[in-house]
Order: sequence, then structure tokens, then C-alpha cells
Amino acid sequence: DPYTQSRAAETAITVLVVVCPSALLLARPTAMVAAFAAAARLGIMIKQTNYLEAAATVDTVVLDKTGTVTTGRFAVSRLAPAEGVEGASLLQSAADAEQQSNHPLAKSILETAKKARIAPGVIEKYEEVHGRGVRAVVDDDEILAGRGAWIVEMRPDTRAQVEAVEAKIEGMSGVHVLRNGKYLGAVGLEDKIRHNAKDVIVRLRDLGVKTVAVFTGDRFGVAKRVGQAVGVDRVEAECLPEEKHDLIVDMRNQGRRVLMVGDGINDGPSLATADVGVAMGLSGSDIATNSAGVALMNDDLLRVPFLIELARRTRGVIMQNIVASFVIALIGLVLAASGFVAIGFAVFYHLVGDVFVIGNSFRLVRFGEMFAEDAGERLPTDASGKPSRKYALGASTAAVNRPATAG
Repeated sequence: DPYTQSRAAETAITVLVVVCPSALLLARPTAMVAAFAAAARLGIMIKQTNYLEAAATVDTVVLDKTGTVTTGRFAVSRLAPAEGVEGASLLQSAADAEQQSNHPLAKSILETAKKARIAPGVIEKYEEVHGRGVRAVVDDDEILAGRGAWIVEMRPDTRAQVEAVEAKIEGMSGVHVLRNGKYLGAVGLEDKIRHNAKDVIVRLRDLGVKTVAVFTGDRFGVAKRVGQAVGVDRVEAECLPEEKHDLIVDMRNQGRRVLMVGDGINDGPSLATADVGVAMGLSGSDIATNSAGVALMNDDLLRVPFLIELARRTRGVIMQNIVASFVIALIGLVLAASGFVAIGFAVFYHLVGDVFVIGNSFRLVRFGEMFAEDAGERLPTDASGKPSRKYALGASTAAVNRPATAG
């Protein structure tokens, strides 16, 4: 029967049109594009989609201390010269050695030397010893400046002197100085904890992160003070870059999904090894930014929990898109196979899934709009008078219940 054959062919074409999986193909890409746009609006640059996907499953967050949990803006708090050494001589030698370094400690030492009208000598040779300090030749004198352990390693006979000086700068970051084999003492420096660091830790726990740790190359006393102030679960101090890397590898081998936040050259290997590496891009080094999968353009730690929440919201939207695509296609299949959908209407019905997926995905573009950009903006509160949960993440909570800042 020609009519039956024609009708059957039309029904077959109609079925093919309504079940075309274009909506399914759009389910993930559209959500990712929208999520990238939402992240970019808050200064979060995500390099690849796999980093966003990995962020959704993070259960362990590792934070570098200097420049991440703390501001990274040091101030010289104490000169602790060794016995028989003048403080001015110690500061002079420290400035001589550190004049070509980009480390925050070096910049603070040079700034203090400038205020004291101490001019660094002519540098003839300069070398950065990875994770330990710097070696320089200035005015024909060899100067070492860096960790106390490194100084002891180079000159074991200075152990007692180094220990005595470290007792004087307890709780501070120290730069020890050795000039022509003579131990001169150490420069003690301090920086401040970021005002919202504790809020970030609390929010991470609210999101289900099981372990929050601080890894640092600084002395244990300094690291412990910072860790206790912000409430982390674990502190690893006096870590060399390779030791940080090994700790991250161990965590991943234990089945943990690790997000690492750092800003320095020494953090590069760890950032590259973690499931998600986040670089504090504004004040961090280029190596850290290039090694990480995510860069923060505004150095606001509150963007870290936002990234995790955005990743989870994106994963949820993708699942909604997939389910909706199947449901819409299944309904269309039943209707088309039953002859209730004409071939002309099938074209429009086919677009229903596409429109839904695109519209549902692009809701993510506006995700985060409620997070205040202005650090001084007063946050909306709930019935109990506390900051509303949905607003508390993105805004700097300086205006509401600001915690005391540790020095």
C-alpha cells in the first residue's frame, strides 16, 4: 500500500529527528563554558575542564603558608646577631646576599636596609640554592643566607650558635647569615595571617573537605602558630620543595583527592602533582602560575571554596542536562512512533532539548553574582542575625564578625 509505505517512512524520519542526540552532545560543553565564565568573573582562571571536574571530588586541601595563608608581606621584627657581631654588620651582609632575590623575605630585608641607609655592596656572583637559601660573592666575600639547617650543614661547628640565635627569634621566620665562614646571626621576620583565612577553613569543612593541611618550608614554631590560628588539621614544617612534592604524592597514593594552593617557585612541583593546583596568581611566581591548573587573579582565598562549590554545581547541571536529554528524546520517540507528531513539528520538538540544555547550563553564568566583590560591603543576614550562607563565601567577611588577625 503506497499510503502505508509513505506513512511509515514519514514516521521513521520523524522518529530520527526527535531522537537526534544533539541535546546530549551539548550537555557537558555548554555547562563547562558557563562555569568557566562564572569563574572568570570572580578572577578564577581555569586552564582545562579536567581541573574543574577534579575540583568537584576534592577531599583534601593543602595550603602553602607564606603568601597563601599569610599575606607574604614581611617586616623585619628583630636582628639577632651572634655573639660579638654588630646588628648593622648582620643587616649589611643579609642585604648584600639577598639583593638579587625575589623572595618576600629578601624584599623585606632590602627594604629595612634601605631605611637604615645601608647600601648593598657590588655583587660578583649569585646563586639560589633550591629550598635552602642563596650564595653570593660580594666585594670578594662569600656570603650564605638562608635556613639555619643549611648553615649548619655547610658549617657544622656553628650548630650551637645557630640554636642560640633561633631561640631569640622563636615564632618568627629567620634568615641566617654566614660570611667568609663566620656565622653572623639571623634576621627575624614576621608577616600577618590573611584576615579571611579562618573563614576559608570553616567553609571548606562545610563543603565536606576532610583534611586541611599547611605545608611550609618555614620553621616549625612559625608554622604551628599559623596552623593553630586558622584551625588546620595538619602542619608540615621545614619542608624542602621535593619533600612537599613527596607528601602530595603520598596523599594521592592513599586515595585522597588533593587540591594544593601555593604561590612560590618552591610550590611548582607540588602544584603540578596535585589533582588540582591553584596558584595565587596576583602575587605568586610565574612558575607557580604555569604549574597550576587554576590561577587566582585577585589572591582572595575565599575563591578556593567557591571553586569547589562551582565544580559541584557544574557536575549537577551536567547530570540534569543528560537526564533531561534522555527524557525529552524518550517522550518524543513515543509520540513520533505513535503518529502524534508531524514531521514539521518534529523539527521544533527536536530543538526543545537543545534549548533546555543551553538554558539550564547558562544558569551557571550567574552563579556567584551574590558573592560581594567589595571587601567592605555589609552582607545580608539570616533570621538569626548571622551572615547568610549563600553570601558568606565570596565576600571578604571583614564587615561581619572579622576574626582577630595574628601577627
